[in-house]
Amino acid sequence: MSTVKSNNNTGTKVIKNSSAFYLIVVYFFFEYIRPQDAYLSAIGLFKIPMILTIVIFIILIKSSKNLFKDRLVVLMSLFLLQIAFSVTFATNTNFVTTAFQGLFLVMIVVLTMPIAVDTKAKFLLFIRYWLLFNSLLALYVLLHGGRGPGGFLYDENDVSLTINMAIPFAVTLLFLAKGEKKNSIIYLSLTLVLVTAVIASMSRGGFLGLLSIPFAYWLFSHNKLKTLSKLLLIVTLLAYPVYKVVPEKYYEEVESISDTEDSTRNTRLKFWGLAWDMYKDNPIFGVGARNFAWNVVYYQMKRPDFDSNDRLLGGREAHSLYFTLLPELGSLGVFLYFSILYQLYSRLRFIVNLGTENDDYYSYGVIAKGLLVSLITYLISGAFISVLYYPSFWYLVGFVMILDSIVKNQRQVDTNNDRLLVTRKLDPGMTGNNNVKINRAKLL
Repeated sequence: MSTVKSNNNTGTKVIKNSSAFYLIVVYFFFEYIRPQDAYLSAIGLFKIPMILTIVIFIILIKSSKNLFKDRLVVLMSLFLLQIAFSVTFATNTNFVTTAFQGLFLVMIVVLTMPIAVDTKAKFLLFIRYWLLFNSLLALYVLLHGGRGPGGFLYDENDVSLTINMAIPFAVTLLFLAKGEKKNSIIYLSLTLVLVTAVIASMSRGGFLGLLSIPFAYWLFSHNKLKTLSKLLLIVTLLAYPVYKVVPEKYYEEVESISDTEDSTRNTRLKFWGLAWDMYKDNPIFGVGARNFAWNVVYYQMKRPDFDSNDRLLGGREAHSLYFTLLPELGSLGVFLYFSILYQLYSRLRFIVNLGTENDDYYSYGVIAKGLLVSLITYLISGAFISVLYYPSFWYLVGFVMILDSIVKNQRQVDTNNDRLLVTRKLDPGMTGNNNVKINRAKLL
C-alpha cells in the first residue's frame, strides 16, 4: 500500500491494493519506452511484456463479473470477433491471425485499465506516468532523426500520431495546475517537447494532427472566447522556441501537402482509389483483416489505366485508417468501429457538460475534454496512416473507460448521500441527533 500526495484538485489519499495499478504502469513503460528494442536487446529474451500481459489477464478474469454489461465492451468484442471470422475467407490467413492476436492482447490490457485505475487519485497519477513515458518517447524521437524506438512506434508517421495523442494530456495537467507555477512550467515544457518531437518526425499527417489540437479544444469548449485566449497564450509562449528548432526542410515538407505533383501524395490517392474498388466488390465483410496488401495487385491490374510498366503495389498498406477499415472489414466493420467511436464521444461529451454544470466535477470535465481532443487528433492523423490495428486508439478507449467508471461511481455516491440527507431532513429522529451533518463523500 502506498500514499499518493497530489495537488489541490486531488487532495491526499491512500491508494490501496496498488499492485494492479503499478503492473499496468510497468506494462506501458515497456510498451512506450521499449527498452527491449532500443536500449538492451537482451531484455527481449525474457519476454517481459508477454509475462505482464498474462498476469494482467489473470487480474481481468478474476475481476470482470459485470464486464459484458458495458455496451462499449460488447462492441469491441464484436469487432474482435469479426476480425477472427475473416480468417474463413481471407487470402492470407496468417495475417488475419496476427491481427487478431495482437488486438486481443491489447484488449486484455484495455479492459483491465478501469479495474486497476479505479479512483481519481490513481487516475491523475496514471496520467502523469503516461505523460512521462510519452515525453521520454518524444526525447528519443528528437535524438534519433524523427524515428521511434521500435515496434508500432518506429515509423515517423506512427510515432508522430502517438505523440500527438499525448499532447492533450500535457495540456490537461496544465489546465488543472492553475495557480501552481512550478507544475505549470513543467507541463508547459513537456508540451513543448512533445510538439517539437512531432515536428522532428517530418510527418505531414502528424502536422495536420498537430494543427487539429487547438481547433478541437476551441470546438469542444463551453466558453469559446476564454478557451481561445488560453490557447493563444500557450501558442504565443511556444511559438518562438518551436520556430527556432524547426528546420527549413520541415516547411518544405508541409507545403508539399498541396503539391499535385508530389509522388507520395499521388501514391496515397492511388491506394485510396484501389481500396474503394476493393470495398465495392466486398461491401459486407471486406477482404479480411490485414489483407488489403494481399489483394491490391489484383485491383491495380484490373484498372483501365494500368500500365504493364507500372510498379506493382503488392504487399503495401492503404496508408489510411479509413481506407484500411473499408476494404478489409467492410460495412460491418465500419458500423462496429464507428459505434465504438460514438460511445467514446457521447460518454466524454456527457462528462464535459457535467464538469461545466457542476463544480464538483470540474476536473473530470477537463480530463474528458483532453481525451476528446486526443481522439480527434488520432482521427485526423490516422486519415493518412494505416493504424487500424495499432494499440494507440485502443489504449485511449481504456482511458475513457477509466474516466467513465470513476464518474459513474462518484455520481452514485453523491446520489446516495443526497437521498440520505433528504431522508434525515424528513425524519430527523432516525439519527437520534438532529444536528448531524452529512458530508458528501468524494471518491478520490
